[in-house]
Amino acid sequence: MMNALERRSTFALSSIFALRMLGLFMIIPVFSVAGQAYQYATPALIGLAVGVYGLTQALLQIPFSLIADRYSRKPLVVLGLLLFALGGAIAAMSDTIYGVIIGRAIAGGGAVSAIVMALLADVTREENRMKAMAIMGMSIGLSFVVAFSLGPWLTGLIGISGLFWVTTVMGLAAIAMLFMVPKVTRHHKNFQQGYLAQVKQVLKIGDLNRLHVSVFTLHLLLTAMFIYVPSQLIEFADLPLASHGWVYLPLLVLSLFFA
Repeated sequence: MMNALERRSTFALSSIFALRMLGLFMIIPVFSVAGQAYQYATPALIGLAVGVYGLTQALLQIPFSLIADRYSRKPLVVLGLLLFALGGAIAAMSDTIYGVIIGRAIAGGGAVSAIVMALLADVTREENRMKAMAIMGMSIGLSFVVAFSLGPWLTGLIGISGLFWVTTVMGLAAIAMLFMVPKVTRHHKNFQQGYLAQVKQVLKIGDLNRLHVSVFTLHLLLTAMFIYVPSQLIEFADLPLASHGWVYLPLLVLSLFFA
């Protein structure tokens, strides 16, 4: 049974994950169509604007996480969320596709997912850790469903620039949630082999690399699908972008059942 402190911390850290993912996922199902309005936009650059967030996340997730093992986790989470918010603001103020790509790359630089999970492990007892992780996982799944349903509708109301401003607000709101998490006293390890040596050591773990490849492939297929599907719904189903959420919502609810 979780105590009050564990419940509060789990709620706060799950909310950080959910708010960040909500802002991210709302962009994915609409940008391939809405992004055509940007100056210099081409199909390849639109795809890069969507995918560059994940690429910078992939490159920086392990380096960020290893730094978090050496220093306090909270300041690093704040730094990552500020980068996420800054990237959203840069994309929101951009008139060209290149500005959006830069903003998305900066937003992806806030690679704090693993640090948030490590912080959750710090503030929960071992017997409640799996329960807390499960709650966090459910918050991510719920944010995915809500974002894919709301994203097309919100784009019709406030435009793609407004949607990027929403991601900025979500990032700042996530920082506010961090104040609910208690201060953690940890004994920082003295790693003998040095930072770069530890990065190389982690990258040589075979099982971890197989996991990297599988997750990368999953995200690649998801991103590629939503570069293609929205335009097909408009062209062949004569369904305006603002109504696409009505297609995604029942499919996602059904997929949650099978999952």
